[in-house]
Amino acid sequence: MSVRRRTDCAPVLPYASYHLRRWHFMTDDALFFSLRSRAYELAETGRYKHWPKVADALQAEGFVEAVIRRLDDDALAVMMITRCCEQART
Repeated sequence: MSVRRRTDCAPVLPYASYHLRRWHFMTDDALFFSLRSRAYELAETGRYKHWPKVADALQAEGFVEAVIRRLDDDALAVMMITRCCEQART
């Protein structure tokens, strides 16, 4: 599914701000899966050493803290994101 972003404004954090604008339209699960997907994207960049650094970056991008905590409670996802960080750094 292709998502068109508004081009008449230039938000500082386009990815997160897009999701924050859609907050009322997205279900909790949709927001959670969007956050998880973004976490993997950040981990694959190789800029982060482990999950806590990725979580900090997600919060800086403007994701809701409650959703980040929900992902943090998923031990398997945290382990896989950390492994993804480690593999990207090698």
